[in-house]
Amino acid sequence: MKLALGIVDIPEIGSDIGTHDLAMILEKKYGIFSTFAKVNAPFIAQQLTKSLTNQVSNMLAGRKPSADPFAEGTDKITRRFQDMLNEKGFNNTAPGIPTLMALMNKSRIKNARRRSTASFIDQGVFQSQLRTWVRKE
Repeated sequence: MKLALGIVDIPEIGSDIGTHDLAMILEKKYGIFSTFAKVNAPFIAQQLTKSLTNQVSNMLAGRKPSADPFAEGTDKITRRFQDMLNEKGFNNTAPGIPTLMALMNKSRIKNARRRSTASFIDQGVFQSQLRTWVRKE
């Protein structure tokens, strides 16, 4: 099994690319997914273990297990990623972060108002579409 950090692919506001393509660009240029996983490895392991342990406890208590025994943990991991974006947790983790657009508090969309001074949050689409799940391999 592998933990997957990804994004729901929807059209980006004011752009001809989707959120998946944007995520690929951000990973290649800034390494935000790999940086998140590296910085948060202990937290990720703890949340997945805790989620699975809770499912086993529920089964031993006679309750029906959930369809995704890791859902509780992956939800917390996704929120941690979103919080890291909100709280400028990626600043200085790679060259170019904070991004120039974040420093200038400008949106890449003409006549739009930027929602945050944090890097990678312009209109909030990328952040809102983040997902974490466990893949069976």
